[in-house]
Amino acid sequence: MIRLKNLLKESKLIMIREYTPSNPANIDKAIRDIEKLGIRNPINPKEIIIDNSVFVEISNWDKRLWFSSLHSMDRGHGNASRVMQKIVDIADKYNVTIALDAVPFGTGENRMSRSQLVKFYKKFGFAFEDGEEDFGDMERVPK
Repeated sequence: MIRLKNLLKESKLIMIREYTPSNPANIDKAIRDIEKLGIRNPINPKEIIIDNSVFVEISNWDKRLWFSSLHSMDRGHGNASRVMQKIVDIADKYNVTIALDAVPFGTGENRMSRSQLVKFYKKFGFAFEDGEEDFGDMERVPK
């Protein structure tokens, strides 16, 4: 498999990504449980505010629980980690795969770098779908 990946890289062929799909009904159940953790943001109804400081945007996309965003207004106090652990526990409960693209959010000193984001998500069992950290979605399969 490693040799095949190297050959594909060298020949510049595009790989079709493989991922772990989940039952869409279970994803919807997980989303409902996650919504119960907080309230909808009145300014951006797509976001859920959890613990008064963590903003999460999730959806049922591509047969996975897709994270569009996760950010904490009070960075450095473990709020995002606590919320992420709750969400991971819910995903495990419903046997749901979580996916995201680790893209830095915001500006200034509170902005996490891509490497910091990758490290954060790896703590919760996320890995790159294709093993390549330079690009691609991160995925966490249920435990």
